[in-house]
Amino acid sequence: MEACMLVAYLEPYGFLAADPEEWQVQPNAGSRRPKLGLSVVGHSEVKNHTFYSLKCTLTIKNPDATIEWPTQQRLTQLRESLHAIVKNELGKNYQDFFADAPFAKRGGFGGTTERLKKW
Repeated sequence: MEACMLVAYLEPYGFLAADPEEWQVQPNAGSRRPKLGLSVVGHSEVKNHTFYSLKCTLTIKNPDATIEWPTQQRLTQLRESLHAIVKNELGKNYQDFFADAPFAKRGGFGGTTERLKKW
């Protein structure tokens, strides 16, 4: 989808984007910002690979709307497409948010699902 089309597509749903990389900031708009939620609900083994089951939600207010969808991801996918980005964006502040909830260790050892739930 082209950049201008993406911005126009999101607007009727209350998502005000300046462009595909940045939200518009408007006075008193904090409550209208979308909220993304991710919950680890379990895991399953498929052909000697562990897949972690996630429940994803996207919520907006005024108008109230929530979209939910399930997905499954391998640990390496979560590490590369979620953890690495969060860690990079938070920079030095990463430890302030996640000191008590370290990300799962490489290799999918016992306790990985619980570590992901806590993170």
